[in-house]
Amino acid sequence: MNDLLTKAMDTISRHSCVTFVRVRNATRCCRHTSYMRVTAERPGCHSPVGREYAGGPTVVNLDPDKCFRKVGHILHELLHALGRNHVMTRTDRGEYVDILWENINEGKSFHHRLCVKGCVEQGCQFSMLKR
Repeated sequence: MNDLLTKAMDTISRHSCVTFVRVRNATRCCRHTSYMRVTAERPGCHSPVGREYAGGPTVVNLDPDKCFRKVGHILHELLHALGRNHVMTRTDRGEYVDILWENINEGKSFHHRLCVKGCVEQGCQFSMLKR
């Protein structure tokens, strides 16, 4: 396993109740539970937000050429897989920021749509760095 991936997983484990366990044969051990499968099968860095379906993998794609430049890229995708969405999709974002839609690259506006169904903001401030 790549050192940056291990570092990202360790960071999440240190700051949460999440524990990562490496499993070589998910078919044998994980039939009745959900799990995360980290792969590099497709280009880019991407993960669904939260569990895709019970009893199967949530696939996190980490392209070695694009995702392993900084630990933050990996943290970003792992946190998506664990259910964290982009802060700019929060329902209260209008109290803090204005989205300048004309500045959003074509095909990327979905990243900025408000989350209106199944969103959990987990009691965090809009800016987690805010004091």
